[in-house]
Parts: sequence; C-alpha cells; structure tokens
Amino acid sequence: MTNPAWLIVLALGLGACVSHKTEAEKEYGVTKADPQKVPATMPVYGVQESVLVATFITTKGGYRAITRIGQGVPTSTIHQSRPVLVTARGGTGDVIASVSVFNPREIRTAGTSKPDSAVADSSSFTVTLPKPDAIRRLDVAVRRGPDSGYRAGFAIERGTARPVR
Repeated sequence: MTNPAWLIVLALGLGACVSHKTEAEKEYGVTKADPQKVPATMPVYGVQESVLVATFITTKGGYRAITRIGQGVPTSTIHQSRPVLVTARGGTGDVIASVSVFNPREIRTAGTSKPDSAVADSSSFTVTLPKPDAIRRLDVAVRRGPDSGYRAGFAIERGTARPVR
C-alpha cells in the first residue's frame, strides 16, 4: 500500500517545478538563457573604485605605512573584532572607514601534539580604503596579540603617509 503523505510531497514538488518555470517565463520572457541579456563580466566582490592602498610593515619597533592612491575594491569592513584596527579619518576627525585585520606578527603553528603560535620579527599587511581624497589620517590600534596596546597615527597628504607623534 502506498503512503499518502509521500504522494502529497511528490505532487507539491512537481507543482513547484512547473510553477517556477511559468514564473521565469513571465518575468524574463525566455525559457533559456539569452546571451544578449547575460553580462560579459561580473565582479566577484564589490565594484572597483578609487582607493587608498595602505601597506603596513610591522616590526618589534612599531608600524610603518606606505600609501598610494590606486584603483581597487575597498577591504571588507564586515569583521570589526580582529586584533588590529585601522581607522581612516577625514579632516575633522570623522571616521571614513575602519577595517580590522588579524595581527600580522602572530603566526599560528601546527604540530601533531601541540598547536601553538609564534611571533614573527617582521610582517606586513595591506588594506584598501574608500574615498582616498577625503582621508587625512590613518590610526592603527593593536588590540590583542604581539604589540598589544600599540597605537600609531599617520597623516595622509595627497595619498602619502607620514608618522604623527
């Protein structure tokens, strides 16, 4: 004897497939992809724009910034809880963007018996920030890990960074 619940599920599934095709035909007017309506290129993440490209070189002695204006996609600002916070500020001190990254000097080590971490003598990371013409200052704060508590500021003038004491 056939289970009636199974037949109901089958009927609903087939009905959804048929109605989906009907909705696609109504919305697009085609039953298969039209090459003229499919974009030739699609960005994987974000849209390219003018950005401030900031590369930070980190050592035991502190942070150094090398900056330039270029084209790219701004670094994602979704995660704000990572150990190192980079904040871009405008002329009045307003926050234009903030990005957090993993501590570049902290290295995760793997072992069969004891995974751990080590501290690199030097490392670097790069972030891209939107509105480069409006950025007047970059602040770096190390919140956790090696150099915890370290803070540095960099004045930005025409895309070039110089340390601020």
